Amino acid sequence: MKTQQELFELLSETVLEDKATGRKRWFFSYSGHVNKLSITYYEFGWGTEERHVDCDVKLTVEGVQEAYWFINNRLKK
Repeated sequence: MKTQQELFELLSETVLEDKATGRKRWFFSYSGHVNKLSITYYEFGWGTEERHVDCDVKLTVEGVQEAYWFINNRLKK
């Protein structure tokens, strides 16, 4: 089971990878006042093709798992 800290570490690594590669595939919006995270993933990069997948979660135990694995399963390793 992943923790909220592990989720935010993965989110940070993902942002840094996108910045380093210039691919702009990930967009994150965190609303701390309502404990929600919105993720948009553009498979071929933003602006290249508008095909994308969204994940909106409330950061409960279940939401943290959903968001973590949404990101992890789409990373190009």
